[in-house]
Amino acid sequence: MLNQPESMEAPAPRIAINKVDTRLDRTSYGGTAFFVSLPFIAIGAFFTLAGFLEWEVLKEGANAPLWVIGAVGLIFLLSGLLLFSLAVRGLWSARRQSRLEQRYPGEPWRYDYHWDEFEVQDEAWGRVARGAVGVVVLSVFLVPFVWWAYFSNEGVLPVRIVTGVFILLWLVITGTAIYRVIQYLKFGTSRLILSQFPCRPGDPVRLYLPGDHLEGARCRLRYVEERIEWRGQGKQRTASHLCDEIHGESRAVLDAAGGQGNGAILEFTLPDNRQWTNSLVAAPTIRYWELLVESELAGIDFRTTFLIPVYDVPREKVRRNATFGWQGSRAGLVRRLPGHLKLVTVVLVLLAGSWLLLTARCSGG
Repeated sequence: MLNQPESMEAPAPRIAINKVDTRLDRTSYGGTAFFVSLPFIAIGAFFTLAGFLEWEVLKEGANAPLWVIGAVGLIFLLSGLLLFSLAVRGLWSARRQSRLEQRYPGEPWRYDYHWDEFEVQDEAWGRVARGAVGVVVLSVFLVPFVWWAYFSNEGVLPVRIVTGVFILLWLVITGTAIYRVIQYLKFGTSRLILSQFPCRPGDPVRLYLPGDHLEGARCRLRYVEERIEWRGQGKQRTASHLCDEIHGESRAVLDAAGGQGNGAILEFTLPDNRQWTNSLVAAPTIRYWELLVESELAGIDFRTTFLIPVYDVPREKVRRNATFGWQGSRAGLVRRLPGHLKLVTVVLVLLAGSWLLLTARCSGG
């Protein structure tokens, strides 16, 4: 027996949860975001080039060094590019979903998400990329404020305090990004093997989790809702990204592969509720099943999530995995992408170097 039920919860009130691997941004941005991003890109590109290339048009009346103005322009440019990329991704996902829905009407498992049938990979690389983007954006955002607060001779005490708080936040975000790079270097991209595709409400589900780091791991199969809630009115109107757990069931891995460290097979029975199925196209709420895996290890802990394909599908359309079980050698238990790791490492090193250079330039006036 490789795993043991830790709890079998009856339907309970929603539980608010904090998620790292969020799925809402895959389809929640569209045409509006696309057009909003364009002026940010245009204005940002102009001031970035004018500031860093010291165009004459900015020299008259400039109350800050031109490179600081260029940094402000870069903030707008990066914000616009980020929103543009999310909009393009959302538009592409919507077009793909519409095309496949027309081809396979009544079969949402074919168009709701790009499933790889019996194998699901985690978002390890996505966590690294999002961390790197967060560090880059906040670094650029801080440059003009650091100059204003500490090197312009105009930074009053409140400005210095607020800027100092943001610098501490930058250190926390940078530390988190580096931690995720180390996690990725240690564990790579993890896989989850399914005994069937798709899974049906009310049916038993068997999941094979490869890995040599699962002894004592805690696994939780949960049904999650992500949504955007708008609060307030007028200028006070704000948007909040909320995540709730609607249902959950836990397992503890007691003996990974009989002590051989070759992974674990988990068994669950899905609730017989036809409404609790995946809906991963934001409208504007998404719901989905996922497996959360956590393992406390010496040094770097392991924590990841896997999407589980659960749909109200006729039993005759469920495909069984004939090779389900202990698969592959230990060297193939996870997939590592050394090229991506090198890229992220280079980005973080360049970022740290750029920060030092910008600080030195600030101090030099």
